[in-house]
Amino acid sequence: MILVLGGGEFGARGNSRYLFPMLRWLFPDLSVQTYLVLVDWIRTGAHVAEYALLGLLAFRAVFLTVESALARVALLAVSVAATVALLDEIRQALLPERVGSPWDIALDVSGALAAVGIAYWLKRRGRVWAPVPRGET
Repeated sequence: MILVLGGGEFGARGNSRYLFPMLRWLFPDLSVQTYLVLVDWIRTGAHVAEYALLGLLAFRAVFLTVESALARVALLAVSVAATVALLDEIRQALLPERVGSPWDIALDVSGALAAVGIAYWLKRRGRVWAPVPRGET
């Protein structure tokens, strides 16, 4: 999903094709300035949300496969998300319709940090991902 959303089709120009009609349908009296602000919030939220999900999935994958301290599991999960964010922005910098941005990397990593932080806190409290013994599903 990150590769698709980071492609040329979903750049600022490409998003207008989808977001503008949707926002016009939802809010017919929307001014152009308000539209631009909403699009910016949607794009920012997408960065945070997609990398929060990646951070959670990475945390769970590392937790279930690596015998290590919980803090190390969290660090590895955030490292996976940060590496993907860096590689995605480098790829975007090479696309003619996109621009790679350090700000986007910061947004991506902040989403992963928030999600992994919550997962870490929940796991420390013993509330998440207790392995189910085989045959007991």
